[in-house]
Amino acid sequence: MARSTDRDREQARVALDATLVSVFSGDAADHLSRLQGMLDTVGADPDAAESRTRLAVAAAMAAVIACRFDVAADYAACATDAAVGLSAELTRMVGALVLMTDAMAGTANASRRGITLPALLPGDSGPRRTSVRARRDDLLTRYLLAEAALSVAEFDVAEQLIEGAGLAPGQVSAPTGDGEPDATGAPPARIDGAALTLQLLRARLSAFRGRAAQARVIGEGFAAAGVAVPERAFLVIDAIAAYGHAQAGDRRAFERAAAEVLARARDDANYLSVGSCLYVGWGMRTLGQLQASAALLTAIGGPGLARCKLWDRAFASEIIITAAAQRGDLLRAEELLAEATALSSHLVAASAVTRARGAIAAMRGRLEEARAHAVASVHLDEAVGSDIEALRGRHLHASLDPDTRRAAAALRRIASEADRLGIESVRALAARGWRRLSANDPSIVGDISVLSSREREIAALMAEGHSNPAIARLRGGSG
Repeated sequence: MARSTDRDREQARVALDATLVSVFSGDAADHLSRLQGMLDTVGADPDAAESRTRLAVAAAMAAVIACRFDVAADYAACATDAAVGLSAELTRMVGALVLMTDAMAGTANASRRGITLPALLPGDSGPRRTSVRARRDDLLTRYLLAEAALSVAEFDVAEQLIEGAGLAPGQVSAPTGDGEPDATGAPPARIDGAALTLQLLRARLSAFRGRAAQARVIGEGFAAAGVAVPERAFLVIDAIAAYGHAQAGDRRAFERAAAEVLARARDDANYLSVGSCLYVGWGMRTLGQLQASAALLTAIGGPGLARCKLWDRAFASEIIITAAAQRGDLLRAEELLAEATALSSHLVAASAVTRARGAIAAMRGRLEEARAHAVASVHLDEAVGSDIEALRGRHLHASLDPDTRRAAAALRRIASEADRLGIESVRALAARGWRRLSANDPSIVGDISVLSSREREIAALMAEGHSNPAIARLRGGSG
């Protein structure tokens, strides 16, 4: 019996170690079925508690990658029950899993069990030289915590967890102990699933913070690791790059990159592929292609946007609702808003629902109500550190202001702040609004941030000392 239990325990450890890379490169639903079969085989024997726990953790992660977030939350609850009395390290891993699945599914298992993110955060003093098993477990727990933090917009916490892992940008192997055998005598896997996913989180965080270009370095690290890195991991990097083009206002580059991402990902119900399509959808919205964005999000999100985790579901709902209102279908927009209202009970989703309410109020001509919703959305976005969305809310508020001079001053400040943050799409949007208002009021004063892209280019060339004829030549003959 002891030998059987030892064998089951080792099989469960191997299955957990392999899960992330397996579900990124293969069929997540099939992998989930295999894990469920292993769980059924282990049974309820008290000596098999560790095996059940590890398999339930693996199954929850597979369910996430299969975009079945409610199922993932159920497996996380099973892992919590199985982990009673086990080591503090394994209990901490399970707590991190519960936080992650709650953030994605909108469940409240963590609060019912008294599990909190601060209590599970590690004290980072660099990678510890412990056993291979302990390092793998610690890195996986760190990934689960970072995913949970990022999913509730705790950007600073997520960044600290990622940086504390001791991974160079793009590194997909464990941070220490390379080449050291594990308990079975086998060398560690060339690619560590937790290291790979932490790198993907690092790339996503760079996009959230307006630093999409940093994802390129991570992609270079993946390329250096060779063909063992799953194609879907490269897809995420390419999608973030496409989103970065949209943020920079480069429509042509975005459309080229977006077309390639969609061709590779559109029919793939995998967390990484769906997420990649979401970045394309966000990019379309950024460039003003609202109807195209809504159509894409509806298609890839599945019925009720079930393939999207909580935060993404809220943002997708906002776009789909606003698109319906923009088409003049206010009744449908209000129906969709009613369906999305439950999301507003979650802080991370509340701002998107609030902006959707404001869009409908504006379409109904209730401008004061719309402005109030815009202000509320800004406060909510600032509370979770979402600078880009806060700027969008401020832009909406300014665009609804009946006082022309006050609106122009607000738009100038928004353009300046967006310029400082490198968010060209928001700067250009605010600048267009400012120029429209200033056209009829010469007393309205601006600065370089509210110039058109063409005017800014000319101003930069003049500042470099170029003459007018030289500027014309540099710009291809256009004066």
